[in-house]
Amino acid sequence: MRVLSALLLWMSGAVALADTAVETQIRNSYLTLSAFECAVVAPNDAEAERLFMLGLKVGRGFIAYVQTHQETYAKDFKPKVAILWNMTSGPSPDFILGQIYANRADDVYENFSSDEELWKMKKQNMYREKNCALLGK
Repeated sequence: MRVLSALLLWMSGAVALADTAVETQIRNSYLTLSAFECAVVAPNDAEAERLFMLGLKVGRGFIAYVQTHQETYAKDFKPKVAILWNMTSGPSPDFILGQIYANRADDVYENFSSDEELWKMKKQNMYREKNCALLGK
């Protein structure tokens, strides 16, 4: 009986770890999108580079994980990640991430006018509202 209990306890832990890995990667998919959006509205070049590199690094990890778990992608990931991930493809992870970054930049720029002062204020507000300074720290 003790062996059975121990086996059941171990199995539930293994399932929990598997769920945690999938959940971590789902969070990473959203972190990638957020980091790219924040890179667009960052207050300076150094912060923009930090956020872009964060999105690139985490995005590469997410894509690598998905590529090694293709058999469970439709069930585990597809319904839980942004639809944008399901609409992009390409010859390499960096190509895919380039499409993702361009999409996020287009969405951010869509909301801005040609007034430079208004653009600066909106960038500052978006950076603050999205808590961009906290990403990756």
